[in-house]
Amino acid sequence: NCGACGKRCPRDRRDCCAALCVDLNTDNLHCGNCNNSCEPGVKCRDGVCKDKCEDDCAGGTCCGEECCYGGQCC
Repeated sequence: NCGACGKRCPRDRRDCCAALCVDLNTDNLHCGNCNNSCEPGVKCRDGVCKDKCEDDCAGGTCCGEECCYGGQCC
């Protein structure tokens, strides 16, 4: 039950935070845990707030103007 008797969350938003059905893996307001918000310009991916560039990087490649190493922008 999510906030009311008999209220079930759908599969794509199976977690319950303050009576709202959310996906803790992708929700920018509830990333990984309820009420854990990602900063502006950052996306929730796999329950972790990640910069888009960081998420797209692979070792030795560049993301925009920044070089990346080991998946991290530098």
